[in-house]
Amino acid sequence: MECRDQMGQRVLPIFYHVDPSDLRGQKGKFTTAFQQNEEKFRGEMEKLNKWRESLVTASKISGWHVSKAVNVRESEIINKIVQVILEGMHDLIQEMGWKIVRQSFSNSRLWEPEEIHDVLESNRGPKILPNMKDVLL
Repeated sequence: MECRDQMGQRVLPIFYHVDPSDLRGQKGKFTTAFQQNEEKFRGEMEKLNKWRESLVTASKISGWHVSKAVNVRESEIINKIVQVILEGMHDLIQEMGWKIVRQSFSNSRLWEPEEIHDVLESNRGPKILPNMKDVLL
């Protein structure tokens, strides 16, 4: 959750045979697990509390619930998760590509559609292409 808050990373919770409401309320198996960890991490209660907060926060984020009670095959859920990740990566890769191109060609000002339109309409192309209308015709 720290990376999400500090660096804007995306969190995609997958509740695998865990009820998100149990995680949110830290009920059921989580009660026992945290009691055991309180004994194990007596001197590090701040760390344990941070884990608790992170789990509660994650349980409030929309994600996927995989359990026998949910009547969907695991493979279908996995396919949906992969699709969401790939869509996010497509946008990220496209954005990274634009940044690389802009860095490589920082002397060009033709990044926005309005700028391109202005150059074509006013015939004010770069010195290499003195007459933009003739080049495009």
